[in-house]
Amino acid sequence: MKRNRYERGMTADFAARYMIVDCTAIAQKSQERHSLNEHASKICSEAILASYLFASHIKGEERLTIQIAAENPKISFLADVDAEGYLRAKLRPNTLQKYPQELNGAILVVKHNARKELYRGVTDINNTNIEKALHHNLQQSAQVDTIIKFCVEMTENTITRCMGIILERLPPTADLPYLDTEAFFEKYAALRKEEVFQAFEKQSLRNSKLHDLSSKPLSWRCRCSRSKIKAMLFSLGATEINTIITDIGFAEVTCDFCNQCILIEKKELEEILAQYS
Repeated sequence: MKRNRYERGMTADFAARYMIVDCTAIAQKSQERHSLNEHASKICSEAILASYLFASHIKGEERLTIQIAAENPKISFLADVDAEGYLRAKLRPNTLQKYPQELNGAILVVKHNARKELYRGVTDINNTNIEKALHHNLQQSAQVDTIIKFCVEMTENTITRCMGIILERLPPTADLPYLDTEAFFEKYAALRKEEVFQAFEKQSLRNSKLHDLSSKPLSWRCRCSRSKIKAMLFSLGATEINTIITDIGFAEVTCDFCNQCILIEKKELEEILAQYS
C-alpha cells in the first residue's frame, strides 16, 4: 500500500497531469506534537497539504517556508518543507471552538536555499478556505484548467487519512487524445473523497490509469539540534550568557515545531562564554 508519499505523473490517455500527496503521518505527528483538538487538527492538515502542493516543483537544496495568517478565528500556521519531502509545521492556537468554513487573511510563500531568497509571493484568503485559496493561486499562475481536492478524514479526534490532489488539463495536441474544458470538469470536478484515497493503491482515477513519472516518500523532520541552540545562545552575547550562568545555571529551550526541550547545562554555557575570550 502506498502511503505518506508524493507522486506526479499523467493519466494514461495524456488528458491530464496530476500531483497527489498522502501526508497522513505528518499530519498525525503535528497533531500529537502540538496537542491539537479536532478543529485545529483539520485546519493544520489542510495547511500541510497546501504546503506540500506549493512545494511540488522545488529541487536540490531549495526549501519552501509557508506562513498562513487569518482572523476570526485568529490562526497562525508556519511550515518548512524541502525537496526531499521533509516537513515541520506548527499551528496556533492548538484549540478551536469550531471548524471555520471561511477564513480571511493571507498565505505567504517564500522559496529559498542556504544562500539566498529565490521567490516570495502572497495569496489572499478572502472569505474562503485554504483549498480554494491554493486553487486560485495555481489557476492564476499556470492559467490552465485546474481541479484541487483536499481530503482529511478523522475518527474520534484522530487523523486517519490526509490526502490532496491537483489535476491540470493538458492542452490538445495533433496526435494524442485530449479533453476539452467541459469534458475535463465533467469527468473530474465531482471527485469523491474515497476516490482520492484509493488513487494511490489502484493507480487509477475515474477509470483513467495513472502513469507515475516521479515520486518520493514524505516524512516529518525538525531541524532543531543542540549545536543550533548553542549558536543561538552565543548570539546573545557574553553579558547575557554570564547572567544566565549566574542567575539560573542552565538554559532550557523548547523548539516551537517539535516541542522538544533541550537543556544546556552550566558547563556547556561556560564553554560558550569562553569563546568570547
